[in-house]
Amino acid sequence: MATLIHIHYALGDLPLRVLHAAPSATSAEESGPAPPYTPPAGEPEARIVSLDESVTVSAVSPSRLSSTGTASILSLATSTSEDFVLVEEKVASPTSIYSLDDDHGYTRYHQSDIRLRGRGLAAAGWWSDVAEADVKGQQSLVKRYDGGEGRKVKDWLRDVKMLQNLYHPNLPQLMGFSDDETPTPFILLSTGRTRSPSVFFLNTMQMDTLAQNVGTVLRFYRDLTDATFYLQRQLDLPDDKMQDFIENSTCRVNSDKTIVLGLPPLKDGNWMTYRNYGLTQTLVDTCIKMLPRRGHLKRFGEVDDANEPEFEEKTNHVNALARALLPSASSPPTLSSQVQALLGEDDDDMLSLRKIRMSSIRLDTHQHQWSVNIVPPHKFSLGDLGYIPPGEDFTSFVTLHNVLKEGMASFDVAQDASGTQWNWKEISMGREQLQAFDLPFEVKGWMMQLPPHAQIELQIIHEAYLSHVKDAWKFLLDNGRKLAKAHNIRPEELILVTRVGTDQHFNIQDINPPPFPGHQQGGFGRQPQFGGRAGQPFRHQPFGGHGNHFMQPPTLPKIFYLLTALNAEHEPYWSTSPMTVPKGTSPPALPRGYVGRLGRIYGLMNYVQLHEEDFKG
Repeated sequence: MATLIHIHYALGDLPLRVLHAAPSATSAEESGPAPPYTPPAGEPEARIVSLDESVTVSAVSPSRLSSTGTASILSLATSTSEDFVLVEEKVASPTSIYSLDDDHGYTRYHQSDIRLRGRGLAAAGWWSDVAEADVKGQQSLVKRYDGGEGRKVKDWLRDVKMLQNLYHPNLPQLMGFSDDETPTPFILLSTGRTRSPSVFFLNTMQMDTLAQNVGTVLRFYRDLTDATFYLQRQLDLPDDKMQDFIENSTCRVNSDKTIVLGLPPLKDGNWMTYRNYGLTQTLVDTCIKMLPRRGHLKRFGEVDDANEPEFEEKTNHVNALARALLPSASSPPTLSSQVQALLGEDDDDMLSLRKIRMSSIRLDTHQHQWSVNIVPPHKFSLGDLGYIPPGEDFTSFVTLHNVLKEGMASFDVAQDASGTQWNWKEISMGREQLQAFDLPFEVKGWMMQLPPHAQIELQIIHEAYLSHVKDAWKFLLDNGRKLAKAHNIRPEELILVTRVGTDQHFNIQDINPPPFPGHQQGGFGRQPQFGGRAGQPFRHQPFGGHGNHFMQPPTLPKIFYLLTALNAEHEPYWSTSPMTVPKGTSPPALPRGYVGRLGRIYGLMNYVQLHEEDFKG
């Protein structure tokens, strides 16, 4: 299979000739291959790495913004693979190796024509060697190629040949390049002043509306996807090679608020990359990581001294809406028709936050909910509607209504319980999932086996939640203004509880003393027998008739049950019976030598809350 670099050397209708590492005289006279590139004869479509070869393995785990699980990537580089080289690179002259068969109409510049005006635009990546410059009185960008003689020539030739045949508004636009007499090769780009996407969004979060920021993210994704499809057509790249291109490139934002994708670095050798995610996820990740905090959503109470609370709140909404409106990992890369219709608004002022949120609700992707780390247990009920007084936290939450109990709304509700167990002495084995069984009064039973003289830890989580969180968002959009006015508060202060739960730890321990060495565990009061003369007529006494304490039967694990519930009226307890005791009855005590403990209980809570911009207009 042709690598990305092989394809780079065989772009478009370039008149340059491409040869294998050992070119023949006849092949040097042939014209360059027309796209798509055809591998040289004898080169297999897929190369299998031999164990005899030297192999470099690198693993990377990029952050997954979707709910599809952990994404991973594995790259293999074989040191014995032959590289593709150009005929011009075989020439020994240090000046002639810069020569091109055809300038394709581009202007050649000497180093004296360029006056640099600053340092590189970025700390790393393709843009790190790009700086602002004056070129014969005009502002431009110049990318210089420093380094070893062979490396800088290869990088320069690759970039010139590629950019000569790429014409897309979201890719670097080539204006010209250095002549044969320039010791340090360079190229000139028409892109004006640029900023990194992260710096760009830090500024727009403060200057633009929330809706405008969401629209910018969606436009960046649309343009990046369009550039991706263009590159795939021009370079004949499959999805996996296109992922290599994007993930190894860096982006900049120019003065027109246009995203510009740089080129990936040139790699030596044959590279094979394996991922458990597709092109859509790569594109979404690239855009999400441009946002402040790389798209991370903060929980209530997480403080960043560098930013104001209003900035953090705005950033959270933008990050959540961007994730909801961008395609899922299992979808094609293109935006949905509804999202594209949003971007069809010619005037940014026409793009309101309410329109954006309603589009997400109609797409059934607006499932985000804010979360709180720890709240008082059993303080909140599913469907509680209220607010937090200024300067307070959720411990001071004021409940105004319960929209479910009062019939103000009808939501689909579900309950769930999960549990894990582990032994600290064998923690390296990990935690084991527990399976609950149902009991009357919404009680859950958890069976576990306690080995002799061991202590087992358990964590049990109960929760009740709305099956479709989008319904809660729509309820606040439709009723928030009216309900807030009735209680003399702002509509964006209203909080609707969408999930409640408890998280509690337990443990049970066998504190019985271990048996004495040589003790035979038989019937009550039985004493060890020696010499085989009494006490065990049916058991063979080996080794001269002495009792063999090495053959004593092992003690079996003891079965216990933990009975828990989300309901605050049910007090969890340990038992040897899988049945609950009647209400008002104390649970039976555990057998002597066993101790069951109830750990501290924590409350869990999720909620939805709109932004003040939702109620403008």
